[in-house]
Amino acid sequence: MLIEEIIEIKEFRGIKELAEPLLLRKFNVLIGKNNSGKSALLEALFLFPHPERMHPLRKQEITNKKSKKPNREHYVLFNLAIRRHGLSSLIYKYSGTATIILRCSEGKKWEISINESGSSKVKLNGRYLTLDSKTDLLYYQSETKKKINIMLSQHPDIPLSSSKRLMTKISTISLYFPYDTDFIRSIDEYLTKNENSLMKYGIHSRIAQLVSQELDEKFTEIVLKKDGWYLRREDATYIHIDDVGDGLKKAARIMMVAELLKPKLILWDDFDTSLHPSMIKMLLKWLAQGDWQVVIATHSIDVLYYLADLNEELDDFDAQLILLRKDQEDILHHKELNMDELEDLLEGNVDPRMLVDVLKI
Repeated sequence: MLIEEIIEIKEFRGIKELAEPLLLRKFNVLIGKNNSGKSALLEALFLFPHPERMHPLRKQEITNKKSKKPNREHYVLFNLAIRRHGLSSLIYKYSGTATIILRCSEGKKWEISINESGSSKVKLNGRYLTLDSKTDLLYYQSETKKKINIMLSQHPDIPLSSSKRLMTKISTISLYFPYDTDFIRSIDEYLTKNENSLMKYGIHSRIAQLVSQELDEKFTEIVLKKDGWYLRREDATYIHIDDVGDGLKKAARIMMVAELLKPKLILWDDFDTSLHPSMIKMLLKWLAQGDWQVVIATHSIDVLYYLADLNEELDDFDAQLILLRKDQEDILHHKELNMDELEDLLEGNVDPRMLVDVLKI
């Protein structure tokens, strides 16, 4: 599991601070009223491990031929900012410094800070890190400028000279899928560039068959033509991906990208939007069986019922429901419910989405 605990989120977006640390599991579902901090929490996690890493799905345009550095707008930090009204929109009340502190595997403590001008600093266990945008690698930065590779797996202190084969690129550590139809459509550019890999690993046919299980018509594969991606029917006719329902086009694109990049963390906002309940169930099971950590946000009662079903169906389903509430002082409160507690509520015909006020979290 990549991130074990959110220790602190301070002055990020609409969150002044967390009331208390939030423990994460392998599968996490966020619920809460509108403007309760769900999206902000997902975006805070997406800034890990470094806000200025390349966005995994963005085109790496070069601005300086000499330095070979990509446009700043393709960094994760700036990509989040341009979806709103600038960098200051990521800072609480548009001024100051936002701080995010996380505890990751093996006790690694990450501290990320950003200000309204876009300057960021990252520390691992109290030591500052530097990001090499050319190689997409993180290093310790000592007073002598000696760089040491930072591993996000088992070896945090391996000298650069002996670890070139083991170095982990960080741009694909996590994927964040916002509620944004233009963003979902923009995934096609990345898929097009990686068509050969999709075909080589059979992702194009595997995803088509998975989504077909929940449809009235069957598709055998997803293929690229001159004007975009098409789904191939069993009778060998084709339909453009933009001509199918919103839920199907969203699910197919996201599943193909995730299967290709295999991130360690998937973040998905408004997960249930445009999805039929049967597609929701299929996607939840697909996410639960993947070798990644998951944090999704939802308003759907169907998600909660299917979550309880998965707890009965899957062995060792390490999941929780996280209720969020932001008070008048913009302090984010939470309460975790395990799967047994969720099942008890549903069996008692209690809607967990309505518990935020009742439980006074």
